[in-house]
Amino acid sequence: MRNLTAHHLRFSLEVESTIELNEHKGSALRGLLFHALRGPEKNPALGFCVQRHLRTCAECSLVAACPVASLVSTLNPEAERGRDVPRPYAIKPPLDSKTCYEPGEPISFGLTLFGEALNLFPYIVMALRQAGAGGWGKKLPRPEKGGRAYRGRFSLQGAQALNLLTGEVQEILQPGNPLVQRPDLPVTETQIAEWSEQLLSQSTAFGANGHSSATGVLRGVGPGPVEISLEFRTPLRIIEQDRLLKEPRFGPLFHRLLDRLIALNREFCRVTPGREAETEAEDSLGKNRLLALSDQVELAANETQWQEVWSYSARQERRTPIGGLVGWARYRATREVWAELLPYLLWGSIIHVGKNAVKGDGWFKLEI
Repeated sequence: MRNLTAHHLRFSLEVESTIELNEHKGSALRGLLFHALRGPEKNPALGFCVQRHLRTCAECSLVAACPVASLVSTLNPEAERGRDVPRPYAIKPPLDSKTCYEPGEPISFGLTLFGEALNLFPYIVMALRQAGAGGWGKKLPRPEKGGRAYRGRFSLQGAQALNLLTGEVQEILQPGNPLVQRPDLPVTETQIAEWSEQLLSQSTAFGANGHSSATGVLRGVGPGPVEISLEFRTPLRIIEQDRLLKEPRFGPLFHRLLDRLIALNREFCRVTPGREAETEAEDSLGKNRLLALSDQVELAANETQWQEVWSYSARQERRTPIGGLVGWARYRATREVWAELLPYLLWGSIIHVGKNAVKGDGWFKLEI
C-alpha cells in the first residue's frame, strides 16, 4: 500500500427543534454533509459551491479545486476507471433505532477521512456550523408557524479525533470555543501492521469500531486452523456476478475490500515521483496473490440475516435499496494465511466494504 492514513472524527450535535430522520441515519448524514458543503441554492453566502445552477459537479469548470467535489462528489478526469472515484470518507452512524430527536437531545456520529482528504477538515467544520440553522431531516408541521413545514434545527457542539485502533482521543472542538485543532491521531500502515502481529500472537484489546473498545482474539494457539469472527454492524451489500450476495462468503467480501483499499490508496495517497508505474505493478501483483490466499478461507459459521433498508434522495426524489447482511460470520484458515490477510481486515473495519460504504454500510468489527 501507499501509506494510507485514516483520521476518524466524532461530531456532537445538539437538537434545537424536533428532528425526525429515516431509519437509515447514515444516508441522512451523508445528505447533511453534501448539502452543508454545497450550500442552499437561495443563499450563496452559505456553503462552498459557486455554480449551484449546474445539475452535477461534472459540468463545473472548477471541479478540480472545489471542496464539494473533492469530498462528497469525487471526480477525477484522469482516473483509471473514469471520472468517478471512491469518495475519501466513511460515515459511522448511530446504531440505535431512535429516529426522532427532541430539543436538547444530542446526536453523535463518526466521520473518517482518508489520506489527503484531511485537508478538507476545516471546510467540514465550517459547513456543519452553518447548516444547523437551515434544518435537517423530514419536514414537520410547525403549528406556531401557521402550519408550514420546517426541518428541525441543530447546532454543532463539539468534535473529537479518535484513533480507531488505540482508542486515543483528542479534543479538536469544544463548546463555546471557536478555535479548532487539527486532528492528529491517524491510523497508519505501521499501526495496522503492529496490531495485526499482536493479534496473531496473543489476545489484545483494540478499538476498531468508532464507539467502544473490543477484544479481538484469534482462536487456536497451535499450528492448526485459526478462526476469526466478523460482526457486520450495518448492512453488507455486495454484488457478485450481477447478483446480490446473500451469504457472507469470504472471497467476494475480501475482493471488494481489496478493490476499495487499492482505489483509496491510488487516489488519495501520494506516490514518490517517478514510481507511479512501479507502484501500479506492485498493486496488481499483490492483489492477485492476496485473492488466491482469500480463496483458502472457509466460512465456518454464518449467523447473518438480510436486513432490507431504503435510502431516500430528496435531490433525485426517489428511494433506492441499500439493505444487506447484518450479524455474525466466523471464518477459518491457517495462521499463515491470516498473517497475510489480517492487516486488510483491520483496514476494512475502518474503511467499510461493499456498496454505500460512505453512508455507513459495510461497517464491521473483529470479535471472538
